[in-house]
Amino acid sequence: MIKHTSSPGNVSPVPPSWQRLALSLQVISLILLGWSLIGLIRPAESLVLLNLAGPEGTFLGIFLVLFCLCRFSSLHMRIPLLLALGCSLAGVYQTVVSAGIPDWLMLMIAAGGAVFLAAEHLILRFWQQRFFWPLFLLNGSFLIWFYLDRMFYTVSKTHLSLNHLLQIALIYDDLIEALHFAGKGYLMLLVEAFVFIFAVVPAALIIGRVAKKPSVKGATDSFGVLLVAICVFLLSAWRFDVACAGLPVYEYLPLRLDLGVLPVPDHPELRRSANLKGLLSQKISLDEDKIYPQNSFALKTGNKIPNLVMISVESLRRQEFNTIMPLTKAFAGRGLFLSQHQSISNISLSSFHSIFRSSFPLNLPFSRHETEKIPFQQYLETLGLKSCLVGSSNYQMQRSSFWEGNLCQAQVEKHWQSSPAVLDKLSELLRKPEKLAVHAYLYNLHFNYYYPPEAEHYKPVISEDINLFLMQPEGENLQGLANRYANAAIYTDTVLADFLARAEAAGRFADTLFVIFGDHGESLGESGFITHATGPHRKQFEIPAFLLGAGIKPQVVTTPTTHADLLPIICETMGIEVKNTFGSGLALEGSFPLLQLDESVTGRIIVRHRDFMSIFDLAGHRQLKWLATLSNDFAIDASVARLYVADSFSELAEVIKADADFIKSRIGKAFE
Repeated sequence: MIKHTSSPGNVSPVPPSWQRLALSLQVISLILLGWSLIGLIRPAESLVLLNLAGPEGTFLGIFLVLFCLCRFSSLHMRIPLLLALGCSLAGVYQTVVSAGIPDWLMLMIAAGGAVFLAAEHLILRFWQQRFFWPLFLLNGSFLIWFYLDRMFYTVSKTHLSLNHLLQIALIYDDLIEALHFAGKGYLMLLVEAFVFIFAVVPAALIIGRVAKKPSVKGATDSFGVLLVAICVFLLSAWRFDVACAGLPVYEYLPLRLDLGVLPVPDHPELRRSANLKGLLSQKISLDEDKIYPQNSFALKTGNKIPNLVMISVESLRRQEFNTIMPLTKAFAGRGLFLSQHQSISNISLSSFHSIFRSSFPLNLPFSRHETEKIPFQQYLETLGLKSCLVGSSNYQMQRSSFWEGNLCQAQVEKHWQSSPAVLDKLSELLRKPEKLAVHAYLYNLHFNYYYPPEAEHYKPVISEDINLFLMQPEGENLQGLANRYANAAIYTDTVLADFLARAEAAGRFADTLFVIFGDHGESLGESGFITHATGPHRKQFEIPAFLLGAGIKPQVVTTPTTHADLLPIICETMGIEVKNTFGSGLALEGSFPLLQLDESVTGRIIVRHRDFMSIFDLAGHRQLKWLATLSNDFAIDASVARLYVADSFSELAEVIKADADFIKSRIGKAFE
């Protein structure tokens, strides 16, 4: 039994050595996982050993070293101090060899770990009985997050964010399957989980039982270690400019975006530029009335309201619509075709919010607006239209965003049966005499892209059962991914065009307004991105949209429109006056730039121009942080290279200022 003793002048007992060691092993695991993530983002020579042994093998090696040394020394109880001293030596070495940003990032992870661990040891020193298990669970939560983030980044080339976690129900089956296999076998996964999350307590107890007893020190010693760790962390951060030496700005910016939400500083050349002073980070005060406008509606005199049928096609890309979906595109040519339409976001939840409410749904999952009733829907119900949401039984729809009202589910056994079953259910509803306001959601083009076996025109394809988290997005897999999407698009074209033909034959084009659109786009390997909500690439936003039927004359709109414009356009067509909208419909001559949300990171805003985009982060609703200006294909190419060639960055400054002012004018409050 380990006896607790009190140090002179303190009433708190000295925490058992195994508790401090358990927390130390957890933080070491966090550091190793962080380093492995850096290795995925940018390979570094200093990661050779870690890449060979893996973070799990490296952790086991550290455990064996501690086990061997602990009999002769109590240094295992000084891990925060050892980490800090190790970071100091590593900083000196990196300076001598002119190490780059990846090595600096590894140093910052280790130095941050030293501060974190020193603070935990200090907390244990005073409140051991009360705080050990909360600290242990906190560290375990971080370990799980890092582990899943590493898995997610391997596939998607983007980091796990809170937005992704809120959509976890949609990918639950794939995630569980991946956690049972993880590309390495079920047994290996269990070993990894055991090592990183569960093994630290028995490992700490084993070392604590055989270790040399540490000397008892007072609280001043714990404070001293924390102070040393903080100093080392600050000195390591100060080395950022040295690590950037020789790294051009245009090479640094994509790396910063690859790091997700990590607060990486601006490149020193950008900070030193007089033209960019005050532009890289600017104050902003959000105007909620602009972001989430409170729509109001009024019926224009003498208008007869038609049925409203909105058909959304999950992940429908404009490119495939224009090239391999000729049947549905022919119907678009007979209606109001928004040929340059784009979604406001790259995820369904916020996309539908912007469509039905004409909003700019910034940070929607964390606002009170997510579950609010849809004003447009409520108004249509006062006009006698019955609301209905039509979907398939294999998809859990968040009805407050997808469309409130009666839920009509089409029962299907296989995913590819979803779209035809939903459209058949919609046809059944339209045969009834009552007036309708319907949203029908077609699922076939959601990953894994579904179609019947006889509709496989493009080959080779990835398996329909392939797991998103286990697929390596490269080579034949990417070709198979694109072919699978193409087959699903052709199949969707067939069933959607067949529905529209049947509706026209039944006379529905005379009394029903049909609105067909993609909820967002999809990446199929372009610039390393796949699926959606994984980055700002234009393919995740470029979608088709058209209106057909009652009150519609053939017209092709070649100016850019977004989802926020759909509500004003629909209302104008139905003879309804709408006020307080984020979008302007077709009332104004549309043009670039467009304002969009990249939901791969919470609070990330895109200012989209015709050939390039500026990416900003919104920190705490008060700071607008410029991250990069890149081409719409997520590259620094001829469209933006001119911005970075001049030492003065004068042209870049003009772009940043104009784009930041555009954001402020659209979602910010007027300056006081």
